[in-house]
Amino acid sequence: LAWRSSRTSRSRVLTLAATGLFALHGALVLVAWVVLGPVCVLVARYLKVTPSQDFPRIKDKPFWWRWHWHGQFVAVALSTAGFAITVAAMGGFAPTTWHG
Repeated sequence: LAWRSSRTSRSRVLTLAATGLFALHGALVLVAWVVLGPVCVLVARYLKVTPSQDFPRIKDKPFWWRWHWHGQFVAVALSTAGFAITVAAMGGFAPTTWHG
């Protein structure tokens, strides 16, 4: 794959390894933002109070907080890893080359 940066006239050739890294970046970010993010929001919204809970006496169950917090932590870690993989595949940090 060859492409030109919009701000510079030099050509960059992406190797097959870099293309694989971009695919890994996409997979990590997809899981983080399309799967984990919404699931953690739904856990926080719908599992604070459950039908089996004695609601007036027990107002909160701590398990929802653990699931929400750990899921969001993993989503941030996957997003950070996706960003780092992209920077590594591009050969460094250059804002002029983001997304073509």
